[in-house]
Amino acid sequence: MQVIVAHQKREVGIAFLELGRPDTAIPLLEEAVAIDSTFALAWRGLATHLRNLRINEERRVEALEARLA
Repeated sequence: MQVIVAHQKREVGIAFLELGRPDTAIPLLEEAVAIDSTFALAWRGLATHLRNLRINEERRVEALEARLA
């Protein structure tokens, strides 16, 4: 059940990013990886969007490293 919740949060987070709402999207992606720390696609989305938005470089590197773990 938790995996489904993580996937839902990722999907909603990506949708908010597409709407230009990173303030709402980034926390949802963070929640998705908090729920399922092995969810590589969520880690990738988080890292990619942190890079694109040029915010929190340290967190972006952590997300990249987690995705590869």
